[in-house]
Amino acid sequence: MLSYLYLFLGSVIVTLVVADFAVTVFISKGAGFITEGVTVAVSKFFKFVSGNTGIKKVLEYKLVFIIAVMIAGWLVLTWLGVTLIYASDYNSIVNTKTKVAASFIEKFYFTGYTISTLGQGDFQPNGINWQVFTSAISLLGFMIITISITYIVPVINSEIEKQTLTLLIASLGQTSHEILVKGYNNHNFSDLSNQFPELTNRIFKHSKNHAAYPVLHHVHNSDKTENTILKLVALDEACTVLLNHVPDDKCVKNYDLKQLRSSLTYYLKTVRNVNLADEQPPPPVDDKLRREFDFDFIHTSETEQEKIYSELKQRRQLLKALIEDDGFKWEDINDEVETNFPKSINDNKKN
Repeated sequence: MLSYLYLFLGSVIVTLVVADFAVTVFISKGAGFITEGVTVAVSKFFKFVSGNTGIKKVLEYKLVFIIAVMIAGWLVLTWLGVTLIYASDYNSIVNTKTKVAASFIEKFYFTGYTISTLGQGDFQPNGINWQVFTSAISLLGFMIITISITYIVPVINSEIEKQTLTLLIASLGQTSHEILVKGYNNHNFSDLSNQFPELTNRIFKHSKNHAAYPVLHHVHNSDKTENTILKLVALDEACTVLLNHVPDDKCVKNYDLKQLRSSLTYYLKTVRNVNLADEQPPPPVDDKLRREFDFDFIHTSETEQEKIYSELKQRRQLLKALIEDDGFKWEDINDEVETNFPKSINDNKKN
């Protein structure tokens, strides 16, 4: 009876690991439930250790730990599952010299040796069925190890592309207010809108990477000037102002602006395991922003803003939740920070 239980449990564990591994590595829209659970657990651990304070550098090691625990989890669970399958047959593994049946611990040792593709050590499978099974398990171990390494490479490349996107947005402005102020040439926002096509392409690509490799959501930068989430939210808030509060003669609601907004919307659809904030943040047009421009913003009456922001409620609740999940506060998207970026877009041309 115990042998059947071992066989059942071992088979279930190995099947679940293979399924989780295949979904995570080969399917471009998510992660298996084991990987998802590991990701959430490690993320919560780091939040606890850091007090969910975004400026703590310990959060920058979160991705490394997630990947390490994920790969280790696949290997350890496979190791355990295969050991249980071997344990279902007392004579499945025997000593190479004495031909005496291996104990449970010895089968555990043999399984680890086989999965790591180091060979079979001092033991060998007994009979053709177990020999074939051992060959299959050795191949499975080789696949998990090699493909896991291959999986890390595009994750690193995606992270580099993510950092490039962040720096591109930061060069336009560190805050939503600064993006608008630097993008205004005293006549209109044409200088800013010229940047939209490239931004759109990079955000769409980042979103696809985000969907294919959910672990990217846990990449953290404690430096506010280079934090991707803060910059994306600041950019989205700037788009909100341009679409709803800037007169058409100052900023035509053209295709490029709407496509940029669509790319940000697509990014938000890839977000996982983040619950909406209890309430949305205040409207972005405030007295401080008004003083920066020589024109009057439109649709700023209480009635008009209530209509606009009731439609944007869930979007902005999610934006706020994203920032808080990363250990920051909504106010951080408009905090003044010192950078080495040019003071205006046109400064790049002058230099």
